[in-house]
Amino acid sequence: RPVLWVSTLSVAAVTVAEALTPTLSVAGRSVPNPIGLDALSGADVEQSLVGQALFAVLSVCLLASVASLVVRYRHSRGQERQQLKWFVYSAVLFLPGLVALLIGESTGFEWLSVSGILLLSLVLIGISVASTIAILRYRLWDIDIIIRRTLQYAILTGLLALVYFGAVVLLQTLFGGLAGEANSPLVTVLSTLAIAALFNPLRLRIQEFIDRRFYRKKYDAERALAQFATSARDEVDVDRLAAALLDTVEETVQPDRAALWLYDPGVSR
Repeated sequence: RPVLWVSTLSVAAVTVAEALTPTLSVAGRSVPNPIGLDALSGADVEQSLVGQALFAVLSVCLLASVASLVVRYRHSRGQERQQLKWFVYSAVLFLPGLVALLIGESTGFEWLSVSGILLLSLVLIGISVASTIAILRYRLWDIDIIIRRTLQYAILTGLLALVYFGAVVLLQTLFGGLAGEANSPLVTVLSTLAIAALFNPLRLRIQEFIDRRFYRKKYDAERALAQFATSARDEVDVDRLAAALLDTVEETVQPDRAALWLYDPGVSR
């Protein structure tokens, strides 16, 4: 999980750095970026100090991801190993393709760069096909979690992007009218702070909406468990607590029959 989080943050940082370069290439021309940062000055992000540091971290994360996959495969058993086999076999050409692309870009051998791009394209297609087979053939029932998280973070990303660029435009107009300086670094700082403050509350609201709209049974079960936890915290009567527990089990799991057995250490076996 640390590898996953660091890799995700590195990819996000590289993406943000690309969006905050001082100059943008549009239709073959360089135009000033209204939200660009001087720390990312240079022809592109790769040539700036911040960009080089980000890409170095991303390269380390790539190697750590491969190592973590090997470790997980060695400790996996049963269906999980079968699923990982499909993924590993489809991703085996990733490193050769990446190495060929990097060597071709650094040495100027165009045929090597093209070969690397073709290999990486085949790997991406192969990973998609292999993941689909692993999910369908080996019953990856947690696919609901993937779908829920994908919906949740896709909607969250779109809303935060709208809020961010809307805040940038609004603050630039405000600062331009008050101070006569539209491209102030304070605009980017305030917009980023607004996104940080809105992230968790907005994520929880979106998650609740998706669960209530598309996963109603799970949503009702989670609400019933939360209500039971609240009532059990203050309940001191064992009979009422047992009845509440059975009611919660019947509401969430919906078994044919439910019974509760309590062990009494004072009664002989």
